[in-house]
Amino acid sequence: MSLIALTEKKEIKNAFNTLSETLTVGIKPIRQKLGWRGKGQEFDLYWNAANNFWAVLDSELTHNRYWCAFGTSSPEILKTHSIVCEINPPYKGMDKRAAGRFAKDISGAIYITHSGRVGGGRPGIGQGAFLPFYGSDTIQDINWPRGKDSESIVIGRIDSKYLPLHLSRFIRKVEEFKLYASEIPLHTHNYSPEFSGKRKSYTSTSKIESKCFHGVIVDELYDLLKSKGYQPYNNDQRDLYLLNKKGVVTHLFEVKSNKSTTSIYTGIGQLMFYGAIDNILPKRFLVLPDDVDERTLSALKKIGIDVISFGWKNDKPKFYGLKKHGLLKKHRKRVQ
Repeated sequence: MSLIALTEKKEIKNAFNTLSETLTVGIKPIRQKLGWRGKGQEFDLYWNAANNFWAVLDSELTHNRYWCAFGTSSPEILKTHSIVCEINPPYKGMDKRAAGRFAKDISGAIYITHSGRVGGGRPGIGQGAFLPFYGSDTIQDINWPRGKDSESIVIGRIDSKYLPLHLSRFIRKVEEFKLYASEIPLHTHNYSPEFSGKRKSYTSTSKIESKCFHGVIVDELYDLLKSKGYQPYNNDQRDLYLLNKKGVVTHLFEVKSNKSTTSIYTGIGQLMFYGAIDNILPKRFLVLPDDVDERTLSALKKIGIDVISFGWKNDKPKFYGLKKHGLLKKHRKRVQ
């Protein structure tokens, strides 16, 4: 079944309180001004220095929804700030004008989600443009009363210590989209940031959270490769790949956020199939957690698949095995 939207006033209020606690715990509010509705107004900003974003969380500012505004400007540098995005769940019921939604899985775990409807006041900025930019495989069905469904981006579980990490990524993607919306190039090869989940029904909390972490790992690997001079790409079938000057795939990466047998088998199939599409076989890499057993690593090596492992440091993925494959050397000329 799909995620189930929260519509009762009490359960939405409780979810907002949990969200607020997760985003503000251990953070001292800073009273500063936001440029808002054509004027300036002071609010309590909660600056998350580890993930570089601030949050303003207000339960009474509007008459029909919780106001959750976010931005990336440091209050240590600026005194007045612009809002990057808002995630405003309604007080109760179903409000299509509210982009923020709380939804729960079958175990009762609650997530904050966003419809993809972003504002900006300029042509090219809106839900229809943002969702393709964000990635068509990052949408989850939300089930509403009376059998109605809608689609939302699952940002993260509201009581998870990793929520600030997931939320930071969402804010940055909205910010990037607004900056470049009118200049997004239509190339054969491109990179769309990954996030959370396929357009299918989830059956457990672990599956949803696994999808959330998948996007974190892919984006972090993308940033690392790009910092070394490479130009990574992705599409619906391949998490990341590199091209040579002739446009031929030379390196193919498949990321799995857990080491379950199903994940490993799926990764093998994807690498073997999509690696065989071109005439020249690319180097194939399966990205897995760093505690995979030697028997599995040996078996993958025998079929021509190398493993790049990752662990977590300061709540961010850290990769191992790139150096021995020559991927940490500065790439002098980026492949187009």
